[in-house]
Amino acid sequence: MLYTRLIVHFKWHQANFDGATRDGKSIQAVTIKDHNRVIIAAETQASPPVNAEMAEAMAALLDVNLAIRMKCSHVIFEGDAAMIIEWMSNTNSSPSWTNFAVVEETKDKLKSLGCWTFAKVSRFDNIWAHNLTRWADVSNFFGLVPPSSIASCLSMEE
Repeated sequence: MLYTRLIVHFKWHQANFDGATRDGKSIQAVTIKDHNRVIIAAETQASPPVNAEMAEAMAALLDVNLAIRMKCSHVIFEGDAAMIIEWMSNTNSSPSWTNFAVVEETKDKLKSLGCWTFAKVSRFDNIWAHNLTRWADVSNFFGLVPPSSIASCLSMEE
């Protein structure tokens, strides 16, 4: 894939996001990998329960905020929610009214990054963020994930 080559050649960062709602709460989880595909940052957050699209939109916003804090200038944001990717990538695409504020806040924050793109990936290709979401739910841990915990939380089996 073209964007994979960009990560290596131009030192882009790869940022994955995932959101889920279960057990009376919504969980968002994000990872950022460097050009060597090593996870350099991971973060989770919980919120009151929302619909699936809103959970994914909130995860995209969390990922953008983390990329900004990490001072990433070139980022490929990857997620498995097609509608969120469409809303973030296409200026002519309008989110539903329930998701409008989160999507617009995310788009506004993207202006502070040098260069960015959103890409739709399969659940398999988004496994890092997906497993991190599950780990956050099971462990009830929310916030920046300590580097020592990343390997264990990402190795969770389906």
